[in-house]
Amino acid sequence: MASGDEDTRNFFLVSTMDYFYEHQNLLSIANKFMGPSTKAAWQAWYQFQKDSLLFELSQLYSDGEL
Repeated sequence: MASGDEDTRNFFLVSTMDYFYEHQNLLSIANKFMGPSTKAAWQAWYQFQKDSLLFELSQLYSDGEL
């Protein structure tokens, strides 16, 4: 994948990050094979997912639906 075009690499990176977000028990194994840029992408993806969830919860709470 490293030699593919940028769009292809980004597609697979997002797919991979989404998978590990759902299966965090496998992340410690995969982390051993990740390079520095993939680890940084994971950190950013994980923070984005947490922020998105917090935003959704805050919207529900502000709408009085909780």
